[in-house]
This record gives sequence, C-alpha cells and structure tokens, in this order.
Amino acid sequence: MEFPLLRVNDSLLSCLIVEEVHLTATGRNSTNETGNATRHGEMEALDVFIEERTGFSSAEVAEKFSACSLYVTCESCIMCAAAKSIIGNKTCRDGHSSCSS
Repeated sequence: MEFPLLRVNDSLLSCLIVEEVHLTATGRNSTNETGNATRHGEMEALDVFIEERTGFSSAEVAEKFSACSLYVTCESCIMCAAAKSIIGNKTCRDGHSSCSS
C-alpha cells in the first residue's frame, strides 16, 4: 500500500485507518497550528473515525476499530499507543516496523 503523506505546513506525520481494504479515516499532526499538544495524527484520525460513526454505541465503535489497521509515518508516542490500546486496535504499521499495541 502506498502511504500518502498529508503535508500541511511542515507536518509530515500522518495516520491512516484502513478497514478491510477501504481507507476509512486520515489524520495528520496539527499540534503547531492548533496549539494543542494532543493533536497527533493518530488522535486526529481516531476523531474522524468516531465522528463518522455517530449513532453507534461505544462498544460498536470499539469493535469496528479493533478490526482496522493503522498506518503511521513514525512510531506512536505513549499517548497515542495507549489510546489505540484502550479502544482495542491490534494492528499498526509504522514507518520503521510492525507494532502491536
């Protein structure tokens, strides 16, 4: 799979959420433009993923997310790794290696 970098300003950090073979959500690091240190690519993509499932229960969203694969440009920080683990993601590929949360 080709990994599109979502370049905005100087940010090359991005995340893709793929469900089966469909690109479901994308996110990019927006910490500098928002002034919010939590707006990493994974968190941005996760917000999109959740917003697109309005009306689903938390359990249904978690079940869908656990079946998805994440592709990130670099290894996740501890905050993003914890968020992926809490919501149940098990498959993640980063720019350096395969990882399991």
